[in-house]
Amino acid sequence: MPAATSEFNTDCPGCRELPAQLAAAQERIGELEALVTTQQERIAQLEGASRRQAVPFRRPQHKCQASNKKPGRKLGHRPEWRQAPPTVNEFTEVPLEKCPHCGGPVEDVRPLEQIIEDIPPVVVVRRRLITYRGRCARCGTVRSTDREQVSSAWLWVFINPQLTLYTIADRSAQVVRRVLARNYPHLAEQRIANRLRQHLLTFLQVDGVAPTNNLAKRQLRPAVIARELSCGNKTPSGAVTFEVLASLAATCSQQGRSFPEFVAATMEIASRSPPLFAPT
Repeated sequence: MPAATSEFNTDCPGCRELPAQLAAAQERIGELEALVTTQQERIAQLEGASRRQAVPFRRPQHKCQASNKKPGRKLGHRPEWRQAPPTVNEFTEVPLEKCPHCGGPVEDVRPLEQIIEDIPPVVVVRRRLITYRGRCARCGTVRSTDREQVSSAWLWVFINPQLTLYTIADRSAQVVRRVLARNYPHLAEQRIANRLRQHLLTFLQVDGVAPTNNLAKRQLRPAVIARELSCGNKTPSGAVTFEVLASLAATCSQQGRSFPEFVAATMEIASRSPPLFAPT
């Protein structure tokens, strides 16, 4: 029997490919070993992070500095404690006349004082408010008002595909005249005109005018929900603030702009002081 040899048979085509295949296999093994090492390190990091969930704001280990300083304040520091409130609403004293366990006498009795602060339960106060409405010969319909009452004004919306304007006012034709700055006819005449072709078929004559008011209803819904959640406006300045902010937010949404960025840019421009001297 011939002796075994470690040399490859160069006459065999398969044997000539074995060195290259062996080198490729060893290289692949090295890559897989490196990948396994990386994954093991990642698993160790994740396991350590899961154990530190109780302290999510803990500083990373690499940022911690070794120190032999003991925790707490130094010896002899000035004491700190919570100051007692200036006034006390109730006073309660619990005497210790006998042992609460065996009923025997108790000696060396000393007072132990505690200040307990608590928030009382919330009580809902329901008020019945009656206001009156009448007619003035000079001013028309007038109402009595109370500073605590919820606003009874109507929420109007004026809208086109690019702009939205909210306004809070009474339900009258004066609102349309004030907002659009046009001399509309009397309210009764306007109702008749709305039923005529001049207004009912305006969308056939003017480009961009929709045949329905669905867009206005959709824009009115979020504003109505906001007013319902906030119980309306109690002051005229609050109503004006709501009109401005709601109109700007809706318009920015229509134009694909960021409302917070728009407000920030506007405030930045408004806060800039004018130069002392005009450039020459």
